[in-house]
Amino acid sequence: MNPCDFDLFPKLKEPLRGRRFQGFICMPRNGRSSIQHLSNWPSIGDSTSRSILHLFQQLSDRHPIHLQWVPSHVGLLGNEVADDLAKAATSNPVDPENHMVLTSTEIYSRAKKLICRTWVVPPVHPWYFQRHPGSAISFKGSRSYQTAFSRFSTGHLRCMNFEGGKRSFPICPKCNTNPFSPQHILQCLGFSCEEAVASPLLFLDFVQIYGLMDLV
Repeated sequence: MNPCDFDLFPKLKEPLRGRRFQGFICMPRNGRSSIQHLSNWPSIGDSTSRSILHLFQQLSDRHPIHLQWVPSHVGLLGNEVADDLAKAATSNPVDPENHMVLTSTEIYSRAKKLICRTWVVPPVHPWYFQRHPGSAISFKGSRSYQTAFSRFSTGHLRCMNFEGGKRSFPICPKCNTNPFSPQHILQCLGFSCEEAVASPLLFLDFVQIYGLMDLV
């Protein structure tokens, strides 16, 4: 039973408080749920509904009882406008592909497909110029050279620190002007990314000559 229709119970008590009525008792209702609920009186099990039925039985001995459903929204300007808009919307042709209601499973499936499509496409990292894992140490060189070039190619230099969630580098000891970042190392030594990848041993020899190997 709708909780909003429980006010029917105190209305039924009024004739039992000594009030006198002539003719039949008419109770207009705003909603049909209470009337529909009480019409199924053999299957009613809640105490409130049973009390209402008991009052009906007492009142019906003295007065005829009529329950009438009166829609309260009829005649109101706002509701009439809403009804007109709803009727106009139903009369328009609707494309089921664009206006279909999706279930939670369908929404989850579409969202998962979109996320997977995004994950399949690798993000663009302009600095990570290696083509496959381990390519930074694929050249023939000493272990220290391979380790230094691997740190350089990934940007994780030995001298790098994190401050406030951001990378920070010390000042370059060669030029004493700019931070010692991987981009600055290439600029300071006169190399490009392609040249460093094509000739890693030559690039690391320049790093060793200028005494920068301990920072890389």
